[in-house]
Amino acid sequence: MFNFWREKAVAKSGPDVPTVVFCNLLLNKSRETFGENRVRDILRAVFEFRRMPVGVDADNLLVGSGVGQDVLRAIVIGIVNETVKVFGTVVTESMLMNAISETDVGPSGEAVAAEVMAIVPAGFLESRKVKFLSKEELEKQVAEKTSELRKVNDVLEDKVAKRTEELRELLAEQERSGKLLVRRDLELTHANDKLRELDERKSEFLSVVAHQLRTPLSGIKWTLSMIMNGELGPISNDQKVFIMKSYESNDRMIELVESMLHADRIDSGKFDFKPTPTQIFDLIDNVLYEVLPSAHKRGVQIKFNGRDLSIPQLNVDQEKMRAVFQNLLDNAIKYSRAGGTVSIDITRDAEKVKVAISDQGIGVPEDQKALIFSRFFRARNALKVETDGNGLGLFIVKSIIEKHGGKIWFESKENAGTTFYFTIKI
Repeated sequence: MFNFWREKAVAKSGPDVPTVVFCNLLLNKSRETFGENRVRDILRAVFEFRRMPVGVDADNLLVGSGVGQDVLRAIVIGIVNETVKVFGTVVTESMLMNAISETDVGPSGEAVAAEVMAIVPAGFLESRKVKFLSKEELEKQVAEKTSELRKVNDVLEDKVAKRTEELRELLAEQERSGKLLVRRDLELTHANDKLRELDERKSEFLSVVAHQLRTPLSGIKWTLSMIMNGELGPISNDQKVFIMKSYESNDRMIELVESMLHADRIDSGKFDFKPTPTQIFDLIDNVLYEVLPSAHKRGVQIKFNGRDLSIPQLNVDQEKMRAVFQNLLDNAIKYSRAGGTVSIDITRDAEKVKVAISDQGIGVPEDQKALIFSRFFRARNALKVETDGNGLGLFIVKSIIEKHGGKIWFESKENAGTTFYFTIKI
């Protein structure tokens, strides 16, 4: 579906207008994120509900090659503002970088990036913009910054002079100075307590909101299930298809709420840990029973390379360790190519058990490996293969493994596959 929209974007833009291609790619990413109707609303808001400029096709969410830079910039600003409001600056910059990397028509990559940067709003990708400035522009910026620094330095010198005089007066009044220091210490202590209280309230608020969301979402899931099963009367096949899509979307929302609750517990230190002697092979078998239908649907084979019966029961939290295997196997299947193989290997030494889960899928881009365990992060190639996902899974997996006293790491090559390793103490 993405290739279809991108071909339309390039065909509409022409081969020599990278800014238009970039704008169209951004419109398409926004369409996938917010839906077509919301993106049309954004376009109408950008142009204050007036008639769309020539070359802007609001119905198909495409921009033609004749559109001026000011119009393109206005569209980009509208999309950026909406994305920042919903997802924040980090996600917005990631979306802009992905769109720039995919704008591969026209001149060389550097020339394309330089041209596209001209319509990226101020305050975004600033470190990248500097790369494309001319010598004169750089010198001008340096001169401006130097002038600003001189003004700031002058202001600071005035403040230092005034502060020095104040300190002399304070030193002359030692008793008063002592009282001020004591009071300042009390104020800092109070401020620290207030910050801690605010953090606890934030966690409580998030927990309450998530729980409040989970109840109606579960009710919606139950109702949709009854409708699909015909318990509320017969429905047509077309109706069943749309209800099934709603059911799946509702399931994803429930999964997101659960992941957010889990991540918040990790951040707030309320990470419950209930270790129980567990046979790891039984745990894996239960997870495999759940993921095999998804693997068969995608044409992926799962290979469990032997069972070392010398491995004793491990003292782990069964529910959380189950989530580790579920997440890693789901990812391996999801990002594998049809006909690929997912392998599970378990070895041991005197002190620990080592688990390796390998796939032959899309891999992780070299420049994004350091971010793979970050909260809400998803690699750019993963976004193309699977648009659904919240980027919390590996963050949670890492926290669970480390809570068990183990380590987790991975090896990956883009387009050649990935292997995740983790250890559990015996």
